[in-house]
Amino acid sequence: MVIARSFILKQFKEYIRRFDGEDPRVALKSLHSGKVASNAETIAKGLGLSDADTDLAWALGMLHDIGRFEQIARYHTFSDGKSMNHAAFGAKYLFQEGHIRDFIKDAAEDTLMEKAIALHSVYELPSGLTKRELLFCRLLRDADKTDIFRVYAAYSGHPEIIWNVAREKFEKSKLTDEVYEMALTKKSIPTSIKKEPLDFYVGGLAMYFDVNFEVTRELIWKQGYLAEFMNFHSSDEETEKRLSEVKKLIV
Repeated sequence: MVIARSFILKQFKEYIRRFDGEDPRVALKSLHSGKVASNAETIAKGLGLSDADTDLAWALGMLHDIGRFEQIARYHTFSDGKSMNHAAFGAKYLFQEGHIRDFIKDAAEDTLMEKAIALHSVYELPSGLTKRELLFCRLLRDADKTDIFRVYAAYSGHPEIIWNVAREKFEKSKLTDEVYEMALTKKSIPTSIKKEPLDFYVGGLAMYFDVNFEVTRELIWKQGYLAEFMNFHSSDEETEKRLSEVKKLIV
């Protein structure tokens, strides 16, 4: 399969020009896409994948969040629960509507790419994937989580952009029992049980528990964004104690 990176980048820039360039969320997701592509390439190389598969991993990173831009335009939020499933929309736009050909002319990996993009944000990967599909799904999810830590660290002072909640409300939030207890089992947190703003913060921390590859963990700590994201502290004594217990598990 032939991946023309310069062509994909050119087409990607053309695609996002149709959206509001003044919206910080558009700039955020544009940068995020490039960072995830870079992370995917690093992880692929760390896993010893071929040059062709490394290019494929890079392309998945660039295109994985293409559905976010339409989500921002329509709903002004990153919350799938309050808008639409951005991953499913992106997969539909690219593969069911045929726009993948705007970026990649070779159709050899369409099935794998569609599954990886559609599944990159699900809570748990389904059974029935081939060994190769599972590899790339896990790789893309790792690359995505790695950069989400950067985004969270960069916007930690602006929860209104990430979680659509005012900073004052976020800082006064408490952690619900269900989210706290699940985090202590070293499991990622499903969105369905997140109720308080601070649940989303701990959900962000708990993404680390769902990392698949050691090379990803090495990249996360090398970049340092997770460590920076962990610097948030609550003024409430009991909440801060709970946060401390969760943070101790992230190693």
